[in-house]
Amino acid sequence: MARKMASMSDLCIMQLTAPSMGAIAVIGVWGDAALRPFGVSLRPGQRKRIRFADDDALLVCVKDDYTELHLHGGLAVVAGAMRALQAAGARVIPVNSAEAVQLLGGGVRGEVAIALPGTVTRTAALLLAAQTTGGLSRWCETATALPSAWHVQCAAQALLTRSEDLNWLIEPTRVAIIGEPNAGKSTLANALLGRDASITSPIAGTTRDWVDHIGIFSNGLVEAPVCLVDTAGVRSTDDHLEAASIVRTHAQAREADVVIVLLDGTHAPPAEIVDLIETHADRAIVAASKCDVAGDRVWAKQFGPVVEIAATQHRGLEQLCAITLERLGLAAVAADEPWAFTLRQRQLIEQVAVTDNLADIGRLLKVLQHG
Repeated sequence: MARKMASMSDLCIMQLTAPSMGAIAVIGVWGDAALRPFGVSLRPGQRKRIRFADDDALLVCVKDDYTELHLHGGLAVVAGAMRALQAAGARVIPVNSAEAVQLLGGGVRGEVAIALPGTVTRTAALLLAAQTTGGLSRWCETATALPSAWHVQCAAQALLTRSEDLNWLIEPTRVAIIGEPNAGKSTLANALLGRDASITSPIAGTTRDWVDHIGIFSNGLVEAPVCLVDTAGVRSTDDHLEAASIVRTHAQAREADVVIVLLDGTHAPPAEIVDLIETHADRAIVAASKCDVAGDRVWAKQFGPVVEIAATQHRGLEQLCAITLERLGLAAVAADEPWAFTLRQRQLIEQVAVTDNLADIGRLLKVLQHG
């Protein structure tokens, strides 16, 4: 539960937007004297352009005790403004703290306000925003009306299970691309990312260590962030440096949530690659590169469904993204389905799932919704 908010005679500040190199940044200023550091007088709803901390800023008076400072969002500009406000007596509220949640509306509403700036996909932003009036808030109201504690417990367990999938909307899935040298792993990684993040070369062994980059996978309905890991090719070798790289490739595959095993579509895979498919069978998606090159790939049938890829022509990429999202339980996301997206929410729902008294469940649900 959020701790008691500081007195409004206390001047408090918090950066409301995610740190970035540019664009716009917003700093919230709370307190009865929220306008004091700026030396201006405004009524709620009024705004004024001011020069503050070496930036041409916009000051917006939202309420008598709450003002927003809109800045150009460079890191140095924001840091300078925060220092100037602290010098004027303001206290910084840590983002993600209980006090921050309370200041931003408390409960689910406050947690949504804190989580939204960190989203990188439209899917996550829309679903988070839906939690304040629908989604999790509506789930609390619906659960309160269920006829027995057992019904609520079942609903709570189902929500926890579904939320594990939905958390991939804000926690990048680690997807490792592994395979033999020159199968086209780096080319595939670049195509999936939409930029040249990995070095490509016809020389086997060009990628000597794993490289990871953040990208977005989409199936046309759902977008989710991924941490795409391009790895060194796996083969038998007497080269000590290459062997060390292969050891790191195996480690990355073990740590990945999804493993794309990329076969060279021009020939049957060697034993080392077949072993990879078997080792990571529970998380593996098998794909074959160079499908634009003519050839009989009858050998691929032994591996079940194989996604045929021609990365330079962007063939097979949509299917690969769609299968990955399906593996994560994100083939589809309802517009306002409930989502327990914070640790506080999950802990309270876990308590609901083991509570037998309806009155106690009601109190837990009230805390869950309103803080």
